[in-house]
Amino acid sequence: MSETSEADFYLIDVNGNRRVPVKQRSHAGGRFGYLILPPGKGNDSSAGEYTEDVERLIQCVVLDRRLVRAKVIGGDKDGQINSVGLGRRVIRGYWVAPSLRHLIERGNNVISSPAPEFDAEAKVFLDGFLAPDNPQFAHWLPRYRSTLRLVAEALDRGAPETVFDLVWKSVDNAVSNAGQGVLAFKDADRARDALVQVICEIGRDGSASQFDQLINQMERWKQAGDLSKVPRLLLARAFAAIHPDRYHTTVDVAKQDAVLPWFEAHTGFVAPPGNWAVRAEALTRHLDRCGVFQGDRERRNMFPWYVFDQLRDASGELPFRHGHTSRPPTGEAQGTSGTRSIEYRHNVIQDALVELLRDRHGLAAVASEHPTGTGGRADALVRREDGRYELYEIKPAASAADAVRQAMGQLLEYAYRRGGLEPAAMHVVSDAALDDVTSTYLSRLQSEFGLPISYLQVPCDMEGA
Repeated sequence: MSETSEADFYLIDVNGNRRVPVKQRSHAGGRFGYLILPPGKGNDSSAGEYTEDVERLIQCVVLDRRLVRAKVIGGDKDGQINSVGLGRRVIRGYWVAPSLRHLIERGNNVISSPAPEFDAEAKVFLDGFLAPDNPQFAHWLPRYRSTLRLVAEALDRGAPETVFDLVWKSVDNAVSNAGQGVLAFKDADRARDALVQVICEIGRDGSASQFDQLINQMERWKQAGDLSKVPRLLLARAFAAIHPDRYHTTVDVAKQDAVLPWFEAHTGFVAPPGNWAVRAEALTRHLDRCGVFQGDRERRNMFPWYVFDQLRDASGELPFRHGHTSRPPTGEAQGTSGTRSIEYRHNVIQDALVELLRDRHGLAAVASEHPTGTGGRADALVRREDGRYELYEIKPAASAADAVRQAMGQLLEYAYRRGGLEPAAMHVVSDAALDDVTSTYLSRLQSEFGLPISYLQVPCDMEGA
């Protein structure tokens, strides 16, 4: 039997932390259960009622506005137990399991915090992120796991100095690309001993309050001339590298702030006030409660960055990032009959398509695997001189009809779903030749429905790949 009500009911404080009622035993008389107290008697257990009935607990706290002894989950006060209730300023709402919400429907004007659940848009983003062909899983995830392993092993051996360069001097250490947030090498080397000690201190205490203390310490180093700037982003990245159970990889505070409203709107997240660490830990805990990553820590931590990549900027534009990373044309798969070779026709067609588009539009106008703003990734995207997009979806197929059939749903979603690209043109790309019937079909979509869709055949030369 559970000793808390977390599966059925908990309060949520102004920092986004859960306040979970816990069962306790009285000091005298042997009473046991959730301790419910009248207002003004939060410290007087003798005035309280003990109950093991969670329905009684919910009705007393929500409808009767009584207090309950509850444990803090998350934040600086994690693990503390105190008396809280809906009439207190520290509490901003509550969550009740759907099966028990009938208990509080009558006469209740308290607005509960949304249940931690992905809505339709969030599920689309999640599906795009978790797709097996997400290039982040090929190019980022293995490096990220390697960095976490190196850092953990160094701390386990008591040798934090061995990851000094990885934590403080690497522009991209696979937790995050620090960009302009990196320290000048001379600064890092001059403060080497102190920064190695910071790694140790984070290892011992990865709390949000420790984050604040270290920021203040670095401010003093800057005032003393030991640092030219306070490396806030690098410090956040160090916390994320040393405590991946608690912190995700979007370590730039402005970028984290940009994605939090999306999580509030689409997943029931309640963003607490506070520093980067407070808000990052709250989001990570929230994603765990949503249950969508099933214990996959690294993918959970990468997801906020995926969302950031999909969002439009303050001007309402989806930031365009040109570039292309070629992927292998062949691979191997392990089956019951042994290892077999696989041809990745999609990758070969994509390389040829990008080369073709660069010849036509220029290097800086072409991107592959580009976020669409709808949770998906465009196989290829061209930004025209007028600022509009041309969208390409690759479908290797035996016939043009099959390629169009496969591509149409994704093209329409990437183009016209909320937040989509609204492209000037959409192109189905395949190695199959265009036949007369499919050509007539596409022409009808253009003339009768105004759909800017066309077909492009790109040969798939596996021998030359």
